[in-house]
Amino acid sequence: MNKKKLTDHVSASMRMESMPLTRADKQRIALCLSGKASFQESIERLVKKHAQPNPSGK
Repeated sequence: MNKKKLTDHVSASMRMESMPLTRADKQRIALCLSGKASFQESIERLVKKHAQPNPSGK
């Protein structure tokens, strides 16, 4: 499967879950598929970015 087709497939799957990919998401996928970024490092950055402590303590 080529990179564009794979990205389109992931995008379609995410849209079905009401989670459309942003342009940044698609660029991140392209970087990983081209070997310019590792999937593991990209995942770690996203987890760190979105794992902010909840100020309400819940």
